[in-house]
Amino acid sequence: MLSIFRSRLLRGALLAVAALLLIQARPVFADTNGDCASNPEFVSVPASSNESITRSVTIHGLLGGVLSAGRYTLIVPPGAINGTATITMTIPDQSVLQCSLEISPPSANGFRLPVMLVAGYLGTALNPHLFETRWFNPASGTWCTVTGSRLSWPDFQIITPLWHFSKYGVTPTKAGW
Repeated sequence: MLSIFRSRLLRGALLAVAALLLIQARPVFADTNGDCASNPEFVSVPASSNESITRSVTIHGLLGGVLSAGRYTLIVPPGAINGTATITMTIPDQSVLQCSLEISPPSANGFRLPVMLVAGYLGTALNPHLFETRWFNPASGTWCTVTGSRLSWPDFQIITPLWHFSKYGVTPTKAGW
């Protein structure tokens, strides 16, 4: 009898944790593929400095890895890249949610699994439901919406899956302008 109670309690706890994880990282952005802007306004955040930050890390594809700079963290899952590559993240201004991601060799820029770009928005006065992540398209000179971004409420973060590196930034959606 006690073992039945324990197994039901454990199953209930596991379901509660699963539900909590779904609530924390629920999709909040519509699929806006093709929504591009030439000069969007990026979200401002409190910062002790507006100086730039540059960080690099060498990632072994089978192991994956993590790179952090300012309010940004990049998570590369195991198997996302072939071989070994050096990833560089540059934050041009710590008071703005914008970053540049580069990878060497350039042939590694295209992933078998998405890497996750995490941006912290704690301290902004804007409603995070009105945020979207954009990437810079050098061919058109425009910033285009990245699909699949999610909010993580407890952490005040926007999590965006990336399939390639470029410049990225968080902007208010058109509804938030």
